[in-house]
Amino acid sequence: MIVTKITDIAKLFWKEHINDRDIVLDATLGNGNDSLFLSKLVGSKGKVYSMDIQKKALDMTREKMDSSMSNINLILDSHENLDKYIKEKLSLVVFNLGYLPGENNEITTKSKSTLIALEKSMMLLKKGGIVSVAAYRGHDNGEEYIEVFKFLSTLDPKKYKVSLVNPINQSERAPRLFLCQKMKED
Repeated sequence: MIVTKITDIAKLFWKEHINDRDIVLDATLGNGNDSLFLSKLVGSKGKVYSMDIQKKALDMTREKMDSSMSNINLILDSHENLDKYIKEKLSLVVFNLGYLPGENNEITTKSKSTLIALEKSMMLLKKGGIVSVAAYRGHDNGEEYIEVFKFLSTLDPKKYKVSLVNPINQSERAPRLFLCQKMKED
């Protein structure tokens, strides 16, 4: 397999980590590809929560879903409100920051709501669970990337292990992948 994108690398990690019956969150639904991939990983007894602030993202995903994907729960709301909908412990939380591909690039994820969502995700993450963040340095002058980097860098290393996948022979604007695993309960 030739890995060409950060999202491909992320999916390799998810595939190794996620099991049938797991409960996961796609906090930035976008075009739905991550949710569709996760739906297959968790199986019919698992659950995928999929959030986006744009109805178009939910509509596009709904069109791509088939009958085997009834485990996807589409939520029209900001990821900062994830705790209103999710009470279970999560095995994986996925953030693919930026904007909905092919749509209005003025509507983007924002540092403030993303940091709130990250904090809430850490609380809902089960021991061994992972938060996966694809962060793009190209939008908003890299502010959101910098804020996510600062937040994840300050997590207690006894409770969380954080890694950064940084493509070194690509543009400085190329996305980076953060992987954060919860090692201990709070």
